[in-house]
Amino acid sequence: MPYSQNLPFVTDENESKQTEAFLTGLTHQQQVQLESALIYHSLVNPGASIHAVISIGEVHQVPALTDSSTIDGRAAAGLPSHIELRVQSTALGENVRAKLTRFIRLGHRDASPATTSPPEQFSVPRKIYRELEKRGPVVLDSVREFIMSRRERAIEGALPRYPNDQNDASVQEAISRWRRIPTSAPSNAPPAILFGLHWLQTGGAERWAVESIQIAKDAGYLPVIITDQNSVHPWADRPELDGCVIISLSFDHFEHEIDIPLAHALLENFNLVGVMLHHSHYLYQMLPWFKAHRPNLKVVDSLHIVEYLGGGYPGISVHFDEFIDTHHVISPQLVEWLTDVQGVDRGKLALAPLTALTVDALGGFKPQDP
Repeated sequence: MPYSQNLPFVTDENESKQTEAFLTGLTHQQQVQLESALIYHSLVNPGASIHAVISIGEVHQVPALTDSSTIDGRAAAGLPSHIELRVQSTALGENVRAKLTRFIRLGHRDASPATTSPPEQFSVPRKIYRELEKRGPVVLDSVREFIMSRRERAIEGALPRYPNDQNDASVQEAISRWRRIPTSAPSNAPPAILFGLHWLQTGGAERWAVESIQIAKDAGYLPVIITDQNSVHPWADRPELDGCVIISLSFDHFEHEIDIPLAHALLENFNLVGVMLHHSHYLYQMLPWFKAHRPNLKVVDSLHIVEYLGGGYPGISVHFDEFIDTHHVISPQLVEWLTDVQGVDRGKLALAPLTALTVDALGGFKPQDP
């Protein structure tokens, strides 16, 4: 299977005909998923020889590419092992383990966002919610209105800034335990921009994200893309993503664990000159670490809608405001909320609506009747 350039691994050239046939038969989405998993495990295990056991999931399963199930084998539970692939990490950094095995589950070729279950599909709160929908919709409506009014009041005042809660403490603890200072990327590495996305599938924010990625490519930058919500990523075959380095993180839960080894490897292996956040919880919480080691790294985020649950991504952005150089916002209302309510410096805001991205063409206005 042909791999993109600028990747931190090489595969065994002596692949069996069975392995070669398997790789050739993968869909483009599956190829991107496999490449993404190999990129991740190569980056966080520099110089290691990786024995990758590759399986194909059921049509209802999301891929397992980077999470703990790829280490203990749960990713392949109940599935036939289709192939075994030998990969040599060429990533720079301190080698911890010379050899290791990783179990990678790709999405089914017929899997889609409609057929797959999100990680917390069967959590207790979701089960209760579904039961109330069926058995007590009036009660559910009252509870929902009560919760929504509380959440609305919560974002009418200033939100807390970093650091102030247990999640921030875990970040600080992880940073303190990871004492090795990252070295500089190779001098001949192409200038790169790190993009943080929710996923590679339909959405207004994602449409703007891929437009931004194409802009970066046209300007001569290598886009390094991280997604942090699990998906089969149906947009993986968009032409804007050709030649990009894609790392699709497959967290078990929506609350993401700190992954400093990945952040560390990104700084040592890619010549990062900027960070662009398009709705990425993982990348937001890693900004303190990035800025601690690369204080001149320019960080821009793109903010769209204030949500009731803590403000959504604009709320997260406010929390990490000191580590962000520019906030791109798409509405005057968002400018008002960030400045008047949250106290964000107006000079850090760039107002640019995305109207032209969601319609084919913007026509003129009809003359107004006097």
